[in-house]
Amino acid sequence: MSEVISHAGVVITNREHGMLLLHRADSKMELWEMPGGRHDDGETFEETALRTAIEQLGTEIEIIGQLGCAEYRAHHKRHRFHWHAAQIIGAQAPEPKLPHHDELAYFDVCKLGTLVLSDNMQQLYAAIQHENIIL
Repeated sequence: MSEVISHAGVVITNREHGMLLLHRADSKMELWEMPGGRHDDGETFEETALRTAIEQLGTEIEIIGQLGCAEYRAHHKRHRFHWHAAQIIGAQAPEPKLPHHDELAYFDVCKLGTLVLSDNMQQLYAAIQHENIIL
């Protein structure tokens, strides 16, 4: 059995039912993804989600709760992504951090299917559509 690569990230929404996504534009890919990243040994998944989101957004956030997780195959590897609901609490507005992200925006959750989404975001969008996750 192959090793599972674990990740965690945050789902941040606004009052208009929009979800905050980061645009990844580099030589390997161009797509929209949630703030988050790879799980480090010794961290809880909540700590991973918090650390990576703060690094990527440049502002303070807090975790509100756990939304769920999904396991999937991508790039010939098994991945497990843990989703956490979060909110921005920092005074500084979030900004994308180069070189990995060049833009951030809120998108209507109902229209996520019109975007080129990361593998993880495709899993989350499917869970939202099937009402396995309610935002």
